[in-house]
Amino acid sequence: MTLSLGIFTFINVWWVTLFLVLPFGVTMSTTENALDYAAAPKAHKWKKLFLINSIISLVVTLCLAFMIHNGVVSLKNLVAD
Repeated sequence: MTLSLGIFTFINVWWVTLFLVLPFGVTMSTTENALDYAAAPKAHKWKKLFLINSIISLVVTLCLAFMIHNGVVSLKNLVAD
């Protein structure tokens, strides 16, 4: 895996896993006012979510790089000659 392919893969994996990580630790607010939306979370911990997401994305990207390097997954079939 080249550096550019690794960066591209990491960015794509990061965005996909973001939707996995977003619900972590979310507590729902109680409706105090009739105009409040009950399903809205009280507050997100963005730094913690982004850190967890980045770690998961890095592990997945490293696993993919390892599989590509060892021939488990071949990129030669995907590249047109």
